[in-house]
Amino acid sequence: MYLFTIGLFVGNCCPPNLADCYLTDLCDDCSREENCDKGYHVDVRYFQLGQVLLPESLLSRFLNQQLLLIEAETELFLQEYSVTQKVTDSLKQDIVNQARELNATGEATANLIRLQSQAVGSALVESAHSEGLMILYRSIGANTADLKASLNLFFTLDKHPNLIMGLEYKDYLRTVRG
Repeated sequence: MYLFTIGLFVGNCCPPNLADCYLTDLCDDCSREENCDKGYHVDVRYFQLGQVLLPESLLSRFLNQQLLLIEAETELFLQEYSVTQKVTDSLKQDIVNQARELNATGEATANLIRLQSQAVGSALVESAHSEGLMILYRSIGANTADLKASLNLFFTLDKHPNLIMGLEYKDYLRTVRG
């Protein structure tokens, strides 16, 4: 209130002699423009304002003005909160989507590695099986394709559970009778 009263009486124009400004604190924010507010040309350096009685209507208007400012500020905060909440939800959803994408990528990579290892394992088993058959064929002297095919048929039939093999009918009877 004190500064308002000083501004009303003194104005905001700089004095003609700026040396006077440096001696007091009254010229801290003075204006050097020609259209400045000249005030009432009163020097109020040692002015002391006593009690001022304001009418109830003025106080009521001031209170209503303050309430409107507070309501506007509250609404602004609520809008900022809503915007911040939406941005936060959007960022959260982006992070969740990235996590799901990384999870799916990890699972796909794991499946790829598993399938590749199964393929490599199967290839190693088949390669070992082929090498074992080649060693067997060489050791028993099976050099022709017919002999090799006959041995492959024999190995396949040997795995059949209901097949009984024998050289003669007597061997079959011995096997059946026990």
